[in-house]
Amino acid sequence: VRHIRAAIAEQQTFAGRSDFRQEVDMSALLDEVLRLNEEPLRAAEVQVAIEMPPLPELQLNKSKMSQVLVNLVRNAVQSMQGQSSDARRLTIAVRAVEDGGVEIEVRDTGVGFDDDVRSKLFTHGFTTKPEGNGFGLHYCANAVREAGGYITAQSPGPGQGATFRIGLPHVIPAPLATSS
Repeated sequence: VRHIRAAIAEQQTFAGRSDFRQEVDMSALLDEVLRLNEEPLRAAEVQVAIEMPPLPELQLNKSKMSQVLVNLVRNAVQSMQGQSSDARRLTIAVRAVEDGGVEIEVRDTGVGFDDDVRSKLFTHGFTTKPEGNGFGLHYCANAVREAGGYITAQSPGPGQGATFRIGLPHVIPAPLATSS
């Protein structure tokens, strides 16, 4: 609820500004994401590992990037529901890249997917969940692209887990001017 209120307050403050950026400490952002997912992670008995060296702050839209990571963690938890509890592992690895940006990997031991599913994962309305709406990963892809980055999904195949990789620049490029 706090996360939703903070997101709404930020959206109201900066309505119409998709380019709002602030200095974001990745360690603090991951702490927030894990705190927001604390109950589902605990209830599903997921073992969480964070791999992250000290990193410089990035200029990001914190609210959007938090939502991206919250979505990826929640999807990972849901994908591991059918696993035995001792096999439920989530790893979030963050590393610096040569251009001063970061690469974030969210790896799980969940159901995984085949190449056909992978090709549709970020498509609006596509879902593999019986009660899903197909908006979460589409939102993630749009938010990451808006930040000047990329997002990919990989899996060795069904039943073999998944890895989502996000690349973000140190400084988000200015939005492209659009003609009306």
